[in-house]
Amino acid sequence: DEFTEEEFYAATQRAFDMVDKDKNGTIDEEELKEFLAGANRIEEFDERKKIIPRIKDIHGFRAFWDDIIDNYGVNKCLELFKTEFGFSIIPEDETPSMTPSTTPGPTPRRG
Repeated sequence: DEFTEEEFYAATQRAFDMVDKDKNGTIDEEELKEFLAGANRIEEFDERKKIIPRIKDIHGFRAFWDDIIDNYGVNKCLELFKTEFGFSIIPEDETPSMTPSTTPGPTPRRG
C-alpha cells in the first residue's frame, strides 16, 4: 500500500493535532501523557517521552514517521500509525476521484 504526500501530510497533521491539545504547534510531555492516558497506554510514557525532542513540532513529527518508512517500510509505518492514532494514513472511507498512473514515494526529501 502506498500513499500520496497529501495523504501523509493530512494524516500526520491530524495525528499531531490529536496530541497537541492546546493547539500551539508543539507537543510537550504533559500533552503526550494525556494522549497516552486517553488511549489507556500511560505505561508507555517513560519510553515515549524520550522522543519528544524529535517530534515536538509538525516537521519533526513528520520526519519521525518518514524515518520509520525508511527503516521499516511503508506497511510497517501504516500499521504502527494506525495502532498509535486509531486511523490510517490512507483514507479508508473514500475512493480517490482520480488515481494517477504513477504514485510518488512516501515523502520527497528536502535537502
